[in-house]
Amino acid sequence: MMKKVKVTLVKSKIDRPERQKRTLIALGLGRISSSKEHTLTPQIEGMIAKVAHLVKVEELVVEVAKAAKPKAPKAPKVEDVMEATEVTEAPEEAPKAPKAPKVEKEPKEPKAPKAPKAPKAEKVETAETAEEI
Repeated sequence: MMKKVKVTLVKSKIDRPERQKRTLIALGLGRISSSKEHTLTPQIEGMIAKVAHLVKVEELVVEVAKAAKPKAPKAPKVEDVMEATEVTEAPEEAPKAPKAPKVEKEPKEPKAPKAPKAPKAEKVETAETAEEI
């Protein structure tokens, strides 16, 4: 029987190394006081050990009674199905719907040509502007 543990984040992951932040994400802990239940495997134990100073771990008591699960019926094999069904003729295709007639569009009026842009005036340095500088 596998043990279950509840891991709760109790300290902030701010100012922690990136590896510890990623370990907390892998454990499913995003915010402070967020909790997640895990089956205690060696991998989870290792992750908890790496961030033990940031988390609180509680062991859960889980009693799992193995009940006899009803088995689902197996699907028949393809060969059996093919033998049982006889294909005589392919079904006829359904007639396609007629296409809608094309509607002719009225020709658009040509747009008036745009006026060319005026060239930008160049700044000419005069004696007055040279003194200001």
